[in-house]
Amino acid sequence: MTPTSALVPPGPLTPPRTLGQRRTRWNALALAVCLMALGGLLSGFAFLTATRIQSCLAVSRAVAAGATISTSDLRTVQITVAPGLLPIKAKNIRDAVGKRAAVTLVPGTLLTAAQITDEALVRPDQRQVGVGLPANRMPARTLHPGDRVQLVSTPPEAANASAAPVLRFDATVVDLSGRGGTGVDGWVVHVAVAERDATAVVTLAAQSRLTIVLRVGG
Repeated sequence: MTPTSALVPPGPLTPPRTLGQRRTRWNALALAVCLMALGGLLSGFAFLTATRIQSCLAVSRAVAAGATISTSDLRTVQITVAPGLLPIKAKNIRDAVGKRAAVTLVPGTLLTAAQITDEALVRPDQRQVGVGLPANRMPARTLHPGDRVQLVSTPPEAANASAAPVLRFDATVVDLSGRGGTGVDGWVVHVAVAERDATAVVTLAAQSRLTIVLRVGG
């Protein structure tokens, strides 16, 4: 007769796997795969959204600060818009044409809303005056609409000229024309001055007693 101890296998017994444990493991694996796939789709969508191609406006030729922007100053380009880049879209060209350049626009650069302004050069409390000046009474740098300048009076051609006070008038350049020579070939600068200064500026301009000084940061 075989001893009872010989029928018992040595070591601990491994419990049988149940159907419930196997089903739980497959459910967890399927959930993990779904989450990974969803994460990939969301990442791809975010990438496409951040790098989508759009038609935007770029500067085709130089525009001086203060000058009016025209259609010929702009062109349409196809670019990949990255986060933080806010160019004006081509379909919004009417928002730019007819406005003034707040800064000098450089050809080949994208046009943004911060580079344009619709503020008038002549405020309601100002008057526009034309001043004829020879080149030696103008700044070395060519003036542009929007430049802030001072009109400084020069002494009259008279015996008591030294007694005449020096007058200064703050002004903003509105337009500029001429050939930069002397006399009739000089410049005509249209400036906006305070209404209270308009009469004095006109009088001094008629006497050829004005010089334009470009203000720092103007």
